[in-house]
Amino acid sequence: MSKVRRHSPAERSGLRVGDRIIGASHVRLTDADQLSRLVQSMPPGDSLLLHIQRHGATLDLTCQVTDRRHLYFLMMEEEQSRPPLSARHRNWNDTQQAAETGGRQLVERQQAGGTVDTLARAFEVELSNYGTDGRLADIDFLLRQPLKAADAVRDISHSFRPGLPLSDYIH
Repeated sequence: MSKVRRHSPAERSGLRVGDRIIGASHVRLTDADQLSRLVQSMPPGDSLLLHIQRHGATLDLTCQVTDRRHLYFLMMEEEQSRPPLSARHRNWNDTQQAAETGGRQLVERQQAGGTVDTLARAFEVELSNYGTDGRLADIDFLLRQPLKAADAVRDISHSFRPGLPLSDYIH
């Protein structure tokens, strides 16, 4: 499992990211399509016994089949609300450029005795120029990306004065 939605039937049944489904209803599965066909053949409300591997151990979990029409409707609604790929690509490129510029500003300001707050301010100012939200959660996301600015911030992170723990934002 590469993704398990919160509060979904899969999560309620006990499935976790990293679990490997090896069988269902006492049948060994050879591919994902086989599981998909099995679930599609079952009416909503039926229970499905899943055989999974988790950290080397084999477990059995029971999962309830949901009304797929509702799920398809939600998927269609979600797809319609997303901006076009070209707009998302432009936004990502702008955000990358803003992060790199913010990182350079941070390095420059750090030479004058900056603090962790300087990190937030540098990114917030630069990201606001692109109309991007500059909250710490977004900064955390940007710092985890393979950007030159994130590397520069990681290189100087040991020299920040105590305050907000930088280790919470840079890994």
